[in-house]
This record gives sequence, structure tokens and C-alpha cells, in this order.
Amino acid sequence: QWIKNILVQPVMRNGESVGVQINYKGGENPFSRLGIQSGDVVMALNNKPAKGVDNLPDILMELRNAQSLNFNLERSGQPQPLSVNLEP
Repeated sequence: QWIKNILVQPVMRNGESVGVQINYKGGENPFSRLGIQSGDVVMALNNKPAKGVDNLPDILMELRNAQSLNFNLERSGQPQPLSVNLEP
């Protein structure tokens, strides 16, 4: 049900995708539980670029296999690192 309230769109700068912006409304969803706020731009996950649909398979594999997630975010135009340890 929460998936209907999430919008993920590429962020373009100088004609090139630099990340994906996560927008959501409502409370509980996987992004909010990870500490990602609505409007954050995910630039990379565990040093893998998150430039859009082309990078989605790499990102999904990283999410599936990782014990910790290190996001390079941009929040309100400022770099914002975010690290999350996942329980086995």
C-alpha cells in the first residue's frame, strides 16, 4: 500500500542524471525507516552511482546482499552521508 505514496525521479544537472530524488507522503515506508527524508536525492549507495533506471539492477543487488548501507545523499542542496546497519 505504501508504494502508491512514493515517487522516485531522476535529478538532471547539465543534461546528465546525477541521482534520484525520493518523494513520499505518509509515515511508514522503507525509506523513512532507513532515515531517508522526502525530497532527499540519493547520489550513490555503497559507492555505486544511483543515476536512474540504468543503475537500478546494481542498486537492487546491493540492497539484497549488503549488511550495511552507506548512502551519499543530498538534502536541501547539501551533502548528507547516511549509514545504516542491517540486521541479519
